[in-house]
This record gives sequence, structure tokens and C-alpha cells, in this order.
Amino acid sequence: MQYDLGMKTVNFLDVTLNLTTGKHYPYRKPNDHPLYVHRLSDHPPSIIKNIPKAISQRLTDISSDSEIFEQAAPLYKEALRASGYDDKMEFLEDRKAPRQKKKNRNRPRKIIWFGPPFGGSVATSVARRFRSLVARHFPRGSVLGCIFDGSGVGVSCSCVPNVGRIVGSHNMAVLRRSAGGAGG
Repeated sequence: MQYDLGMKTVNFLDVTLNLTTGKHYPYRKPNDHPLYVHRLSDHPPSIIKNIPKAISQRLTDISSDSEIFEQAAPLYKEALRASGYDDKMEFLEDRKAPRQKKKNRNRPRKIIWFGPPFGGSVATSVARRFRSLVARHFPRGSVLGCIFDGSGVGVSCSCVPNVGRIVGSHNMAVLRRSAGGAGG
């Protein structure tokens, strides 16, 4: 970031700050076009469902008012439409209200998490099968049953690259290192 004495506007990440008026609005580099995960891609439904909402929230947060939001929204709406979404983007007035601090819970829960990779083509309920295996092998009353009871084990699918992609990227990194070391 560059700062010159007497600047009236500053671009910082994805926000332009107008130091004279005190307003802020979205900033994009000249050749930058937004691109989002397609609605039909193999991602968990909760992620797909929340993409338009998250974009509206971010655009609301970096817009001083609804007028600025409406000026910036068409670019983002078009990118969402191109990715298969038909949700409406709207300025979220409640995001501009002062937020109350959330009250902390008394103590954090001790949960052991199982995070299998998500796959939209998998017909088996992996979470249900996992929980039934835990219940069968760690029954209540057993030594470990109190640790692996229903409230102590959580299941959350993750979006990770497949094994082929992980191995391929590792192999490319090794080849790059060996090629770089041989010529130097």
C-alpha cells in the first residue's frame, strides 16, 4: 500500500476509503472479475446455499449506504448468475446497526471431531454410519463410553482436494526442487 501526504482516497484490499467524506465503498482492480463456485459443483449444500448470502453481507459491510451498494451490486449479481445462482442480492440494513457483543459460554465443550471429505455422489450417510459404529464399539458404561458418547463426538464434512490431486501437487513440488537444485 502506498500513502502520499494529502491523499483524499485510499484503496485498501477490497475497500476504497474516502477520507474527505468519510464514506467507504467496494474496490476492484481494473481487470479483476469476480468468479464464484458453481451452484452445481460438488460442495456441501450448506456452502452452496450460503455463497450469495455471504456476498451480500460482504458487499453491505464495505458499502457506506444502500446507494453505494446498488451501484456496485450489478457486477456481483452478474457473476452469481454466471455461476448458476438466481438469488437476489439486497442491502442488509441490520448489518449496519451496532452489533452487541456475544456473551461467552461458561466453558468450551470437549468434542472429538471426525471430518470425512464431502462427496455429493456418496449415497451412504457417513455421519450416521460413523455414529452407529461409535455407539456399538464404545457402549455406555464401558471405560471409553463416557468419552465417545453422543455429545462428545461430532461429524463435519470437509472440502479437501482428492488424494490424486494431493499426490500430484507433492510430486510436482519435488520435481521443481530437484530441477532447481540440478541447474544451480
